Amino acid sequence: MKTIKINAIMSAVALFTLIQSASAQSANERSALQCNTITQPFLIIQQLAPVNLSNTFSSTQKSELFSFDIPKIKLLLPELIRTETVWGQKGKNNQTATSKETVDFAQLVPVLVAALQQQNAEINELKLKLDRLQKQSNPGEAAK
Repeated sequence: MKTIKINAIMSAVALFTLIQSASAQSANERSALQCNTITQPFLIIQQLAPVNLSNTFSSTQKSELFSFDIPKIKLLLPELIRTETVWGQKGKNNQTATSKETVDFAQLVPVLVAALQQQNAEINELKLKLDRLQKQSNPGEAAK
């Protein structure tokens, strides 16, 4: 009975130590990342080239996909390009692997959010300017 308790205690200590070291490692990895604001998100978005991809491989089942022009993204944001391996069958017992480049859309979300925030700030600034101009052109209505 004592050995079971000792084993349980030792297991708990080992588990606690493992969790602590994993936690410290992830904290170190986070501190190694540099966090900078996204500058000129509209410039990035304006350079993206949306495309419509049509699947014409099968005459019975056509599909459309929406993406971006991968060569342009490679030049603009190469970190968004991922290579995926797609496995398929070509005949009996003949598996083939095809590599294709895809866009990591999740990485594009912060750029889009930054652009929306910038656009919202510009809209608010324009609203203030419009209010000031309306008050200057109609001083009698501003007193009401």
